[in-house]
Amino acid sequence: MKKKLTPYNIVLNDNDNSAEINMYGEVVTNRPKDFWTDEEDEGLYIVLKEFLDDLDNLKNRDHVTVRINSIGGELYAGLAIYNRLKELKDVTTIVDGIAASAASVILQAGSTRKVYPSSQVMIHSAAVFLFGYYNKNAIDEVEKDLIACNESIVNIYAEKSGQNKTKIRHMVEDTSWMVGEDVVAEGFADEVIEGEAKVVASADCRKIYSNGIPMIARHVAKLPEHIEVMKQTPKGDANKNKEVMNMTAEEIKAQYPDIVAEIENAARQSVDTAAAEQSATEAERARIREIESIEASIADKELVNRAKYEEPMDAKELAFMAMQKQAAAGNLFLGNMKKDAKASGTEDVEPEAAPEDKPEDNKEKDAEDIKAVINAVQNGGAK
Repeated sequence: MKKKLTPYNIVLNDNDNSAEINMYGEVVTNRPKDFWTDEEDEGLYIVLKEFLDDLDNLKNRDHVTVRINSIGGELYAGLAIYNRLKELKDVTTIVDGIAASAASVILQAGSTRKVYPSSQVMIHSAAVFLFGYYNKNAIDEVEKDLIACNESIVNIYAEKSGQNKTKIRHMVEDTSWMVGEDVVAEGFADEVIEGEAKVVASADCRKIYSNGIPMIARHVAKLPEHIEVMKQTPKGDANKNKEVMNMTAEEIKAQYPDIVAEIENAARQSVDTAAAEQSATEAERARIREIESIEASIADKELVNRAKYEEPMDAKELAFMAMQKQAAAGNLFLGNMKKDAKASGTEDVEPEAAPEDKPEDNKEKDAEDIKAVINAVQNGGAK
C-alpha cells in the first residue's frame, strides 16, 4: 500500500485560539486512483471531504490563517471550500507561491487576503474535458454548465475585488495572470507582505515548481511570459536518452517515478473509466447470453463451462470447438468399428453360393411326390 502524502497540515495555537492551514496541492473532489492497480495516487491532493471534515474542527477558533500554494483543480471542490471557509469567524488567506484557477477562488474566502511581491495569481474561464460521442443536446447541456460556472466565479471575483462584472468577465475569458502588487491593484488581494515566492516552469512547460513543490500545469491553460522556464537538458546528457530507450518499463518506473506518475495521471485524465467499465460489463454479459442460447445443443458441459469462465470464448468459437470434438469422436467410432471387424475375421468369410436351379427331369418326380401326400391325407392321414 502506497503511503499518502499530506497536501496540507493544520497547526493549532491554543494561546490565542487560532489555527493555521498550509494548503499545498491540487484541489479535487476525490483522490485519483492508479488506472492499472486501482490504488490511490500518493500525489499532493486537497481532497474535498477530507478537507471539509478537518475544517469542522476549527469552527470555534477565533482566527484561521490559510496559506495557499496550489495550481487549482476542480472548480466545484474549490467553490465548496470557499463557502465553508467563509463560515468561519475570521479568515486570512495568504498566497505562499501560486493560487491559480480554483485556488484563486479559495483565496477570495479570506476577510483579509495577502500576497508576497512575487506571488502568482491566475484566473480563467471554466473548462471541461470531454471523451466520447455527444449529440447537440448533450453539448448544449455542457455549455449551460460552463456558463453557470463562469457566472459563479465572476460574481465572487467582482464582489471581492470591487471591479464591475464586465471587466471581470474579460479578465476571466482572457486567462489573466497577476503578480504581487498587480494582484492588490486589481482587487484580488488586500496587501503585499514581505517575503519571497519562487515560481518556475519545467523546460517543457508541463510542470510548475512553486517554492520547490512540483505541480502539473494542465489547469493553468497557458503560462505567462514572466514565469521563468528552466533550461533544457544539457547536450552532454544526451546519452541518458539512449539509456532510457534500452530500459524495461519496470526499470524506467523505478528510476523515474515522477515522470511515470505524470504520464499515468495524463492517461487517467484522457480515459472515461466509468464508460469503459460499463462497456466491458455489457460485452461480457452479452457473451454469456450468446453461449447460454446454444449450450443445450452441446453435450460436453465441461467444454461449455470452460468457455464461460475458465478459457473465455464467444458462442461462435464454442460452437466450432464443439463441432471439432464431435467430428473427432465420430471418426474415432468408425475407426474402432473397422478394427473390431478385422479382429473378428468376418472380413475373411465368403458368402454361400445361391442354390442352383433343379434340373428339368426332376420336376415330374416332385409332382408325383405332392400327389402322394394329398392322397395320403384324403385316405385318413399318414400311417
